[in-house]
Amino acid sequence: MSDNLMLQSLGFDIGVALSGLFWTIAYVLIIRQGFRDKTYGMPVVALCGNISWEFTVAFIAPLPGILQTISYVWFFIDTVIVYQVLRYGPSQFPGISPRLFYGMFGLTLVAAFFGILLLNQMFHRYYHDNWAIYTGFADALMMAGLFLSMLHNRSSTSGQSVPIAVCMFLGNATSIAWLVTPPPQLEGSALQVYLIGATTTLNLIYGIALWRVRGRINAVDFAAV
Repeated sequence: MSDNLMLQSLGFDIGVALSGLFWTIAYVLIIRQGFRDKTYGMPVVALCGNISWEFTVAFIAPLPGILQTISYVWFFIDTVIVYQVLRYGPSQFPGISPRLFYGMFGLTLVAAFFGILLLNQMFHRYYHDNWAIYTGFADALMMAGLFLSMLHNRSSTSGQSVPIAVCMFLGNATSIAWLVTPPPQLEGSALQVYLIGATTTLNLIYGIALWRVRGRINAVDFAAV
């Protein structure tokens, strides 16, 4: 292997490792904040898509090398967030019964799982993606938008924190390694650039919005003292 290829491979491995690290920290912080605030810190639909993708790349079509280890870690961490949704979720939807909430969550999870499988097939056909990476990028974009929606709907930082937003942003920003030093098995495209760029941008907007909401709440609390 030439020196240039070795450097590209090293840069890619470092980027993937950093992305995995930042996202793992984000998940742990989400869980901690969820137990503190007695809620869940990941939007329900985002969680369903996320854990479905992780199950796929961990057990159905395993990723190579360190990516497989990361997918195992993420899947088992996300099961804790699923527990938080089941425990605290009904209180977030007072207009429906707990039984209906659990039924809707189950249906969403099933729909997300089969949707992920179909997306994997489509991206494999058009982009020769054997690793479900395009689906992962698409899932990350959906999550970025849904976190913004959750912040708006709650009008508070419940279950959320600025460190979580920072880690999410860094986790997606380091995905640029897929663009700078792509693995030879994955075919690059304008769609890949769009998914990574749009996700990182939404993460940045979410972090700024969360910071402003936190500042507004702190100002109100200070004025009330």
